Amino acid sequence: MRCLRTCSLGALIAVAAAGCGGSSSPVAIPNSSSMALISQPITCQVAGSPLGTESESSLFISILANESIADVCATLADPCNAYANLTEVVLLIQNFDAMGGTADDVGPGTYQLTQNVNGLVGTFADAGVIQTNGSCTQTSPTSEGTSTGTITIGDIGPSEVTGSFDVTVQGTEYTGSFGAALCSTSSYPITCGGIETGTCTGTPQCL
Repeated sequence: MRCLRTCSLGALIAVAAAGCGGSSSPVAIPNSSSMALISQPITCQVAGSPLGTESESSLFISILANESIADVCATLADPCNAYANLTEVVLLIQNFDAMGGTADDVGPGTYQLTQNVNGLVGTFADAGVIQTNGSCTQTSPTSEGTSTGTITIGDIGPSEVTGSFDVTVQGTEYTGSFGAALCSTSSYPITCGGIETGTCTGTPQCL
């Protein structure tokens, strides 16, 4: 499951991963295989909000560095597929409205990472980096409300989301651009608890 604002990005599990110290110069992430998911407004239970609920709209992007995947949506939708020696950058932008309105769709623009959002209407953004070893085991923890930087969305088309990022996760700066395939949420159901990545019921593959 990949979490949204109502749980925590720190509970992310890589789509491609089964199962870091700081850097003085930015780590350039090549424009390789990437996927995007867009959530239309959904109503979620939120303890402590005036109405007990809030409307949420989300844009989620996953960039798999140094991977060349022909059909990224179908391949990553298979929970039995994992990738060795992977660096995955995950980006999340979410609009929310806890005052009874409907959250705006996430659109083009530059978003400052802001995890500790206490307002009733606004935007939440976060980033994380997940790495695996040669056995497809996750070797680095995800961030939890500590990432800084910006995410820029250039265009949201019918089949692709383009943009760039400059984010610092656990002391290491990561930069890059993406042309992410827009995948169907039927493969990745988005709920108030996060993004369901499914459970492998076949034979796990370390690719």
